Amino acid sequence: MAQGKNPCVSIEVMVMGPIENNVYIVSDGEATLVVDPTEYASFIVDALDGRKLDAIVLTHAHWDHVGGACDLRRLTGAQTIASAIDAPYITGEKTLDSSHRQFTACPVDKMVVDGEELVIGNMKWKVLETPGHTRGSICLFLDSATCGREGL
Repeated sequence: MAQGKNPCVSIEVMVMGPIENNVYIVSDGEATLVVDPTEYASFIVDALDGRKLDAIVLTHAHWDHVGGACDLRRLTGAQTIASAIDAPYITGEKTLDSSHRQFTACPVDKMVVDGEELVIGNMKWKVLETPGHTRGSICLFLDSATCGREGL
């Protein structure tokens, strides 16, 4: 597992799954989130090393980014967060075309839209819609100037 550090958060990167996707564990010391849990939720829980997981962020609805979300949510009680556009594909209400591998549907606890501010612990993220890979792909931007402010 690789680790990076900036003044605001620690970032751990795990390369996982059959096509070696990046799974990110991001923490500000107050709260922890996992981004794109491809598969193997139990390995992700082990990597948390006792930390409480507050949120699971799904950047888009492809199987290799959400395949472990349902199990991770069940194991940790963390809320799942995804774009309002891709949420129906993650929850199983809609399906992607048949060329995509299936995954266990997962409830989405919070649906976000472009420009929304998402506060997890002391981290204030800006949601950026980045359609293309899927219609509802998102990125999260953390402005280091917002670090250390109290979460909502």
